[in-house]
Amino acid sequence: MIPSRIISAKAYGLSCIQTTSRVGSYRVQGHVSEDCLTVNVIRPASTDSSAKLPVMVWIYGGGFTSGASVRYDGSELVKQSLVIIIYVSMNYRLNLFGFLASSEVEKRAKSKGDAVLNAGLLDQRLALQWVQKNIDAFGGDRDKVVVFGESAGAMSIGSHLLSNHGKHSGLFRGAILESGGSIGIPVIRAKEYDASYAKLAERVACNSSSSSSVFDCLRTVPVDTFQAVLEERRSGVTAAALREHPNNVVQDDDFHHARPSEAFKAGKIARVPTIIGTVLDEGVGFGTNKLTSETNFENS
Repeated sequence: MIPSRIISAKAYGLSCIQTTSRVGSYRVQGHVSEDCLTVNVIRPASTDSSAKLPVMVWIYGGGFTSGASVRYDGSELVKQSLVIIIYVSMNYRLNLFGFLASSEVEKRAKSKGDAVLNAGLLDQRLALQWVQKNIDAFGGDRDKVVVFGESAGAMSIGSHLLSNHGKHSGLFRGAILESGGSIGIPVIRAKEYDASYAKLAERVACNSSSSSSVFDCLRTVPVDTFQAVLEERRSGVTAAALREHPNNVVQDDDFHHARPSEAFKAGKIARVPTIIGTVLDEGVGFGTNKLTSETNFENS
């Protein structure tokens, strides 16, 4: 158990480990660390603990490979909201720290319980559970929580809507999905990452380790070594977290028992009010480091 202590909560915590420049305008501000699982609460200064205000919980995007709560200051949202609200954001683990998958990882998760699939989604759930347990102390109403997110954040919410066969345990009463959704998540089986997993093992010298398994060896590798691998664009272990597919979410016994489209068709999705839309100028962030010439712009 972590010992109890009082800390100053006037600044954002460290961001989770990730690539530094996948998209030019989305770079993380500040430092990164494995010790990154923090929750931020922003409320009107005069809020009393008995206010019972609605709560909006933000889940950031970034392709499950990058992103951080520090990028999204909810102060203006709280200031300008027509209905007085409390804003909450969180960090969750990314890339190989949050979504490492392979046949071995899946086997360890089922047999020994010392590994998990979709760890980043579990981080998000833990943050939502924290809100349920603690938001009353900040003047929030645990029964009026709405989750909202963009891109991978929206897809994450889609995963929570599908989790446990659509029984989301009352962690939120509504959802807003921006540029992402439940059905569009290209969920695959963990074994389909075996080739990428083997490539990772090779890159960090765990393919010929004396350890009983690659997984045990990976646990001994320094964080800086993993960070260097993530930054290598041509190693075969890409900055997109060892993947050969559009994202890292995989089928498991929790969030995704089947393909999202199959679960949706079977009605195994949480029945909560939902808004789904797009982000009008999302492409601008990608253009800053992709459109490097007038010709490039004209051909885009």
